[in-house]
Amino acid sequence: GVVTGLKNNPFIDAAGNDTLTVARSGEVIIATEAATQTYTLPAASNAGVTYTFVCGNAGGQITIQSVGTDTLTALTDDSGTAITSSGPGTLLNTGATNVKGDTMTIVADGVTNWYMISQNGIWSIT
Repeated sequence: GVVTGLKNNPFIDAAGNDTLTVARSGEVIIATEAATQTYTLPAASNAGVTYTFVCGNAGGQITIQSVGTDTLTALTDDSGTAITSSGPGTLLNTGATNVKGDTMTIVADGVTNWYMISQNGIWSIT
C-alpha cells in the first residue's frame, strides 16, 4: 500500500557543519564524522519544528546551537526538574562520552524555546 501521514526522512551527514531549515523538520540527522559536527537550528518561533540527531561515529561530537535569544531545555528527572540554557544555547553529545547510536529529539515551542523530548545517551546543555 501507499504510506501516508508523517514520515521521518533520514539524512546521513558526513559533510561537517550544517544550518538546518524549517523545511527539513522531521529529519533524522545521522552525524557520521569523526570530528565535531555543528548544527544551527532555525528560530524556535516555528512551532512544532522537530529534529532527531543520531551519533553515527563515536569519535565525533554533535553540537547543536540555537540562535538569538532562543534557549534549550531538557527535563532531567521524573519530577520535571529542568535544565535551561541561556540564549543562544548549546546542546552537546561529546566525543568523550558518546556512543554510536546515541539519539536526541528536540521540538520548537513556537516562542523562544527548544525542548528535548527524548534522549538516549549522555547529552549536556550549556
